[in-house]
Amino acid sequence: MKAFRKKKGQLLLDISLIFFTFVSTSIFAKNIFPESRVFDCKVLDELENSLPALKRNYEKKNINLFLNYKLKWLNEIKKDEWLIAEKNNLNNIDIDFIVKGSKVFFFYKRFFSNKKKNLDLEYNIMIDTIDNSFSFPKYYYTRNNELFFSSELRGICNIEKKKK
Repeated sequence: MKAFRKKKGQLLLDISLIFFTFVSTSIFAKNIFPESRVFDCKVLDELENSLPALKRNYEKKNINLFLNYKLKWLNEIKKDEWLIAEKNNLNNIDIDFIVKGSKVFFFYKRFFSNKKKNLDLEYNIMIDTIDNSFSFPKYYYTRNNELFFSSELRGICNIEKKKK
């Protein structure tokens, strides 16, 4: 009977330890990798066709980047708002979301038609979640798939805004 009580006590201790480990790991992971973040980003460099932009559009204003791991989303517009804005173009668009270490990448390609042969617009957003640097190049194409204009924003994202 004593041996049974010892095993039962040990089993309860083991279950408690597993439960504690699971809960504390979940809390730690939730704090380290929150599901959704909004970054307030200061643009330090503006390029047009790989040269410094003559007219700086972001000299006095910041951009927001919305990061959501669960929705696999990183963009300057929230995903639900983007879906509404692009509802007529969704068949012409490919997106991809990749996390590599501290860097999060979002790839966007919009084509002229749903056959997805000729690019209209392409952009790639990268944010480093450790140093909060970002880059946001955009490429615009002709109907013949020739690049006719590019722009790029680079900068640093400041204190994270509260999630809404």
